[in-house]
Amino acid sequence: MLKTDYYSVSDYCNQTKFQVPDQDIHNHLLDINSKEKSGNDPQEDISRVQDALFVHAEIRDIDTNTLDEKTLEGLAKRANAAFIHFTYNCSILANAMLYNLESGKEVLCAKNVYPPFKGFHIGFIEKNLFKVDIGTWRRPSSLKNAQDMILADHERTQKKFYMLNLQFNTFWGEEGHFLNAVVLNDQDGKARVVYVDAWTTSQSIWTLEELEKEYHPFDIYIIKIFEPLPTVTETIQANQGTPPSLVLPKGKARL
Repeated sequence: MLKTDYYSVSDYCNQTKFQVPDQDIHNHLLDINSKEKSGNDPQEDISRVQDALFVHAEIRDIDTNTLDEKTLEGLAKRANAAFIHFTYNCSILANAMLYNLESGKEVLCAKNVYPPFKGFHIGFIEKNLFKVDIGTWRRPSSLKNAQDMILADHERTQKKFYMLNLQFNTFWGEEGHFLNAVVLNDQDGKARVVYVDAWTTSQSIWTLEELEKEYHPFDIYIIKIFEPLPTVTETIQANQGTPPSLVLPKGKARL
């Protein structure tokens, strides 16, 4: 796909020539476009998301039952619409990927965000992009623990699509990174987790071992869509008595 094969959310909403893939998706985009900036915090500035978020001119169906690494790699590359990618927009990219996978249609992509080196608070984009409730599902102690939790949740709910937020220390202080986690099934039916990073254009598909080598997070959040958001009692029962954090924290996000 050429890098020009997309339109801003504003153009999509203000013109009638574009394909309407689904009425719910169309309404979501209208809702995003209608939101107004509130406050002066760039990490909670909806106009930055609106300016960076784009709609594919050709909205393709995604067969979520036949996904593999090659397909996910293509989805990730097309989600990153920046000709020269250099900004801290991984949260927008990961949310666009999750949105596309959950909707089963290749709708959203993202360009660079400005100011370029300011990310977004954890949960800000999620609550503005998705019409269903979204929250964190417990905080794992390690990347391996996160993978085990995702597989256990998939076995119980058949959900396939998640996001991870990794918080880690750098020379410049605390930073964070968003990426997607997708559950695939081998030919023998065994579930496994593939990690998809639309921000790292040199490598879109990651294994657990590669993530463990690259990142050493002091905190991890598993993010998924609840349909609908369960009550606290239901969630505690589902997680064998361990209450999750249903309110996304205001963590720092570098990317």
